[in-house]
Amino acid sequence: MSQLMSNATLTDVGPPTNAPSHHSPLPEFPDVIYLDPMFPKSKNSALVKKNIKFLQNILPPNDAKDAELIRVALRSCRRRVVVKRPIGAACLGNLKTTNFVKSNRYRFDIYTPKSFKL
Repeated sequence: MSQLMSNATLTDVGPPTNAPSHHSPLPEFPDVIYLDPMFPKSKNSALVKKNIKFLQNILPPNDAKDAELIRVALRSCRRRVVVKRPIGAACLGNLKTTNFVKSNRYRFDIYTPKSFKL
């Protein structure tokens, strides 16, 4: 979805409105939405790069916005939402995942819209 988001809230997001009219009458929702939010601050002593530290200072974690983000994503896709998270982090918005895939350093939480009543 390529919508310009100036002064918009997450609830303003919806299906793209620029779809040609000769397509199917169904809304043009994507099949999959991939979210890669900034990871929460970790407890380890490794230094964070300057540009990331700057972002973490001006954009503190906001659990309410995370919950809103995942709900908007679930309402805006057809099949699934995939969220990249650190292995030990809580699920985004504290929503229980439908499934997940673990790698050595990350976890990919998978949510299906049909599993949630939003």
